[in-house]
Amino acid sequence: MRSSSFLLLLNLSLAQTPQSTGIKMTVRSTLGGNFSTEQTTYLLSDRKRVEWRGSEGRRNFWGSTTIVYGPHTATITRCDLGKEFMVNLDARQYSAMAYPSNAFAEALAKAKALPRPVPPPPSPTPTLRIETNTFDTGERKQMFGHTARHIVITEKYIPFTASTQMAHESVTNAWHIDLDTRLSCDFKWPAGVGGHWYGISGDTKQEVPEFVDMGEAPKGFSVAQTTRIVSTLKLPDGTSKQVTSQSEIAVVDFQEGTLDPSLFEIPKAFKLVDNVQLNPPQQPPSAWEQFKAHFANLFRG
Repeated sequence: MRSSSFLLLLNLSLAQTPQSTGIKMTVRSTLGGNFSTEQTTYLLSDRKRVEWRGSEGRRNFWGSTTIVYGPHTATITRCDLGKEFMVNLDARQYSAMAYPSNAFAEALAKAKALPRPVPPPPSPTPTLRIETNTFDTGERKQMFGHTARHIVITEKYIPFTASTQMAHESVTNAWHIDLDTRLSCDFKWPAGVGGHWYGISGDTKQEVPEFVDMGEAPKGFSVAQTTRIVSTLKLPDGTSKQVTSQSEIAVVDFQEGTLDPSLFEIPKAFKLVDNVQLNPPQQPPSAWEQFKAHFANLFRG
């Protein structure tokens, strides 16, 4: 599958700009119109800071869902240092790792040293077809001081007889601007070179996908997109049921200007640790805490 705009939103950076000038951007993600999260990114050509707070829904004592939040966290990436820092702002702790990762750099060096590959053997019979159709509608509008292009991406998953996957189709309406979102030290694919990625968590059967691409892959950065997914589920009685879901990702704040250098520094009072807690705590609230929350909700307007 082609790299999605969602992945671009989670890897914001600006290339070829003066060190003193950068971007502050807040992105809001909404699922089903009910639950939304935000992350704020500060970025320069060779460094970035992404702030967010993890959350997840948990079923509470009464059978309804409670949103549990994790600590306030940040990721600081520094190309000049070759490091990436994971920071727990609440616990005042951080961890450090190489960036880009040593494993990736070693794999890339080995790949470059290999001789030109011979043609691969015939592929196994496909079990799943993934069709992607990208269409530029020609519509344009100004967004955050940039000219945005209206792009519609339709993706279909078509299972064959041997597949265990369900059929589904997604339609994404997106607005793209010309913005390079890579850091100066990020890997850059040569012009005209691309690929696909496919994977399903918990897949019990190895699928053999074939990819059919129509239209030119979208360029630039998506500042707003809405995705509607229609899936076909097979019920135990042999019948089928269609399920529809929708998600939205949008830039809600975009500022270009001078950034405070301290945003990309680890405060001296913070402690270096091996692992930083980024997700919500695993221990659910006690029954008494859930009761208090439920009782308080009864009197909210």
